[in-house]
Amino acid sequence: QRWTGYPFSDNESMAAPLQELLPAGHATGQLLLVTHVGPSSSATAVDQVNLVAPSISTGSTALDVLVRRADMQERVVANVHGHTHYAPAG
Repeated sequence: QRWTGYPFSDNESMAAPLQELLPAGHATGQLLLVTHVGPSSSATAVDQVNLVAPSISTGSTALDVLVRRADMQERVVANVHGHTHYAPAG
């Protein structure tokens, strides 16, 4: 399910621009990533409103793959990103 306001329809759509912006092994120096969505493994990217119902993962798998790359582990100082919170409609 895609939430209104999110610019990508799926993780593959987000992966291509990330790979273009940060190709593996082509740059050096430290990076501070500032992203709207967090990596899928981040605890702030899980919506757990009802403890009985399954949680909703709102993070990006593409961003998670990027920050776990060995070269990014050396370069990324932090990934500052938004968080998921309950927002009832109506």
